[in-house]
Amino acid sequence: MTQEKLVRLRYFLAFAELGLLSAVAARFDVNESSVSRTLKAFEKEIGRTLFAQQGRRLALTTEGWEIYNIMKAAVENFDAAYQKISKSDNKISGKIRISTASGFAGSFLLDLLDSFSNHYSDIHFETHIGLGLSALRSYEVDLITMTSFSSDSDDLVILERGLNHYVSVATPEVIEQHGKIDTVQDLKNLRVFAYGGQERSLTRYLYKGSKKKEIVCSDYFTSDSLWAIKSAILKNKGVAVDLPLFFCAEEIKKGQLIPILNGWGKPSAKLYSVLTKTQWRKPRIRIFAEWFSEESKKCYPKPEDVITAP
Repeated sequence: MTQEKLVRLRYFLAFAELGLLSAVAARFDVNESSVSRTLKAFEKEIGRTLFAQQGRRLALTTEGWEIYNIMKAAVENFDAAYQKISKSDNKISGKIRISTASGFAGSFLLDLLDSFSNHYSDIHFETHIGLGLSALRSYEVDLITMTSFSSDSDDLVILERGLNHYVSVATPEVIEQHGKIDTVQDLKNLRVFAYGGQERSLTRYLYKGSKKKEIVCSDYFTSDSLWAIKSAILKNKGVAVDLPLFFCAEEIKKGQLIPILNGWGKPSAKLYSVLTKTQWRKPRIRIFAEWFSEESKKCYPKPEDVITAP
């Protein structure tokens, strides 16, 4: 495969995953017109209709998704094989400064950083908790994680890193004391705990499909520490309405925490790695950002993998 064909294929796969010409342009540090020309050339080369206009946006056709599914695995295998025979990437060195949410940091971050360091021993890390865009743009950190983030700014590179599912839970003792907690109205005589940090908005409403209900309860406690909330719930101090599933999956499997509210809850949210284009151009940060975003996806369980249907 020629270099030109490989570039076309990589742009195509990136467009399928990101859905926007601007996002592809940001990932490869080129302009949108270059991405558009490359995708048109790829479509002509393949000889099938891969794209269709949907309003003002370009989207993949059914044939386009078929090509994506065929070629994604092939390119991943190629990249994995190339990494095995190439030592050039292992020569990257220097410091990477990363900021994540406290719950993720306490649960997964160190294991991920140690795993990356096993491949790139000359990389060292500086970690922070809860820093945002201002810290990123002032170059206090190289990469931040964000929840349900969207931006039209052309100075950022945004990579998906998973889907966070939230769950409402209580201990068996609290359920035995108060009876079934199946509806939002059942919270009225209970103490409710909710996350109150910077990473996501305060949970004041719960949803079930298209239905929406405001939380009305006896006491409403918020904390920017998921650890503090889980500890309080396990001590039978109340119920939680928006714990990340990854953060309480083990307790649910062991029966220490029980999902409540019969499907009412906080909607799932996409998670992102965010960095500036300036930092993206640095090989060590670009390599880490892509690796970190893909590995992070493995940290977030699906509800069906944790919660047993009654």
